[in-house]
Amino acid sequence: MDHASPQDDGSAASSGPLHGSLSPPPSEMEFEDEHDYDDEGDNNNDDRSQSASSVAALRSTNIPSLTAAICAAGTTGGTTYAFGLYANALKHTLHLSQSELDTISSAFFCAGLLSWAPGLVVDRRGPRFGAAVGGLIGALSLLCYWAVATAAVPVARSLVVTVLSVLGIATYVSSALVTGSVFKIIVSC
Repeated sequence: MDHASPQDDGSAASSGPLHGSLSPPPSEMEFEDEHDYDDEGDNNNDDRSQSASSVAALRSTNIPSLTAAICAAGTTGGTTYAFGLYANALKHTLHLSQSELDTISSAFFCAGLLSWAPGLVVDRRGPRFGAAVGGLIGALSLLCYWAVATAAVPVARSLVVTVLSVLGIATYVSSALVTGSVFKIIVSC
């Protein structure tokens, strides 16, 4: 009694979800099994070309762009919305009154009135430029914010609230630049 394997007619091998992308059709597999290789170099080249085609297939998808966009978005906005977490430490370190602390906090949110400007920058210059400039402005403003908040850089008492408010606005605008770039990348994918 002669039993036919499922691959004899090619129907079982071609019905799998990964057939077209990872394994050759059954006719090519049979040819490769029957072919006698003279040296191992041919086999290594086949493995390399299959690996290169897998990498090329990944690059042609939007997965790398979306992953980078989500990671970039996750790094922004934390200082704006987490102000309550470090407000008491800021108040005690710099001997601020509650109204001065409220002024600094509200500067972050008033910067939302400027959120249209980073959107224009991203639309005109592109998401790479927006993300790079936003990241640079954000890093510099947070570094300066830290230096003032820890009193590493002496600032006159009368200017502390103004300096921290301006740095808060710069932080918010940088977050808006990065977030606008992220949305532009997601929409274009």
